[in-house]
Amino acid sequence: MFCTECPETLRFRSTDYSLNYIPTVFGKEWFEAELARPENERHPLFQWRVNGMQYLNAYNQVQPDGSYAALPSGPLAAYASFAFNLFAVEDNSRLDEGECSGGEIAHLRHKCGR
Repeated sequence: MFCTECPETLRFRSTDYSLNYIPTVFGKEWFEAELARPENERHPLFQWRVNGMQYLNAYNQVQPDGSYAALPSGPLAAYASFAFNLFAVEDNSRLDEGECSGGEIAHLRHKCGR
């Protein structure tokens, strides 16, 4: 996720996938339901995404190679790290809708873990 040549920056080319992964896994219905909620009632993960995207829109800079980079904010780093970890769990065949009393994804979709 973090550029090895410039560890202080978060590169879009490696985080584009991470930024779009959670809405894909959690589903369009979850995403739209969170978007419809008042800001203070939204899932923390969704708040990280909104804050991170606003930050990127305000602070990203074009690099010499044509990519974009920005120093990561706390919410942006948290969101991208969660997305990467979720991907790693899925990639190792440990993420399933039907396991663990309702499935891990169903559990994660809820703000309070309910």
